[in-house]
Amino acid sequence: MFPDQKCSPSVSRAQVVERRARLPVRAPSRRNRLDPLTAACIDVLWCKPNAELSTLLLPLLTRARTPAAIKLSAAVTIGYAGNPANDPKLISLLDDPSARPYAMLAVVLGGSEAGARKLLELLPIDHHTEAVLRRAIANTENDHFDLLREPMFSSGQIYRRMRVAELLKDGDPASKVSYGYVWAQLMTRLATGWSGPSGMSVCAVRAELYRVLMGDDADKRRMVAAALADMHARGVLLAARDAGVEEARVALLGLVPPGRHHCDTPRSEH
Repeated sequence: MFPDQKCSPSVSRAQVVERRARLPVRAPSRRNRLDPLTAACIDVLWCKPNAELSTLLLPLLTRARTPAAIKLSAAVTIGYAGNPANDPKLISLLDDPSARPYAMLAVVLGGSEAGARKLLELLPIDHHTEAVLRRAIANTENDHFDLLREPMFSSGQIYRRMRVAELLKDGDPASKVSYGYVWAQLMTRLATGWSGPSGMSVCAVRAELYRVLMGDDADKRRMVAAALADMHARGVLLAARDAGVEEARVALLGLVPPGRHHCDTPRSEH
């Protein structure tokens, strides 16, 4: 059901997602195949991820009999949950060639810095997994990398995702290999918002990022300021600069003068 994997703005789809997300889902058994109801729930749970449930889905990524579509949905759900408790297992799964593409997607969507650094070691030599990442980023047939809701900001998942994307963009100085398209896709999504069920508007996204700029976490302020610069959100950065945020002032120095590009137009992907 829902083969296109879209979190459609339609009321009917949203209601189905909300209803299924509340259904109890049993932990996968190693002996038995997934029953149809569990499989159907997992297939749409990525639309409304849950931190505790995400841990129960981890074994699915290594089960040979689990359908690839279910593994994909489980990986996206785990990633969007952004649960730090999953980090050690995801990093270990990156050493398993059969589970690596799915663990990679979970790490890119909400993993740890350690997971990102592990990917920088693996992606240059595992062309299949890197191709899976490229297809996932470029895909327009589903919302797997487009979901944008308020809980992702309040839980911190979006900032974990942003940090992983930043590390992949910066790349490995030794190999001189980087994956800037991951960061570019995320910046485009943040700059344009998401119109799906309970999605975040452009204004709501910028309000959340401004709140982080006014916070106490210096590392997060630097990263968010860089993101706003790549989103060409000059107004947000100017407001933060005028409030005394040094990271905003530094980010503004790298922006193209507004006379050359409209300040609210997101930078195009490369």
